Amino acid sequence: FIIVAAIASISYSKFCSKKAEKTKDDTAKQTIDLNSKEYDISRNKEYIEDLFSAQKVKKWKKLTLLEKRVRLEYIIKNQCVKLGMDTVPSLILSETQDSDSETATIVAQYSKTEDCIRINLDYVNNYPRTSMSALCHEMRHRYQVMQVSLYDKLKKDKKYKDYMNMEMFEDIKIYKKEIKNYKTDYTDSQEYRQQEVEKDANEYAGHQMSEYLRFLVK
Repeated sequence: FIIVAAIASISYSKFCSKKAEKTKDDTAKQTIDLNSKEYDISRNKEYIEDLFSAQKVKKWKKLTLLEKRVRLEYIIKNQCVKLGMDTVPSLILSETQDSDSETATIVAQYSKTEDCIRINLDYVNNYPRTSMSALCHEMRHRYQVMQVSLYDKLKKDKKYKDYMNMEMFEDIKIYKKEIKNYKTDYTDSQEYRQQEVEKDANEYAGHQMSEYLRFLVK
């Protein structure tokens, strides 16, 4: 199962690359201390500036791929702490192709099966701010998948039967249906964007990017 972030253009498309292979640099599954301040944005302003600042794109392009990767993984770990997820998904830098729509390129995607985020290498090399936003978007999709998993576990436990119709689960029920029937045919981009999982992920990524900006202009 794969959820896609198409942030780069007017219309959206499915992920069209060949299956990416993990390299020795890919992040192995690891846990993270949610109480640690290590990944708080206040601890690493340089990484945030490198990714966010349009004035620093030239500097970004001069970084090695490993240096870029370290900064992207920092964003993933920052989001793990924010969303309360104590395991870190793998990050795979993947070459992608334009979609058959001829107007869209997929920036990133989250795979539930592999628990990894694949991100377009061209965007990693040339569009750091878009890559940053895409990671926030995909981490929100991972959070949605975890919400559904928790809901399913509670639903199977008889002692929680009387709680399953509470309002707090309404959005999760919608996410569950949409994830099961996720729109991967992007001939109708409006249908794709109107999925609640996409609206939630887009809104969340927007809030996170605004938060990073507020931090930088303090």
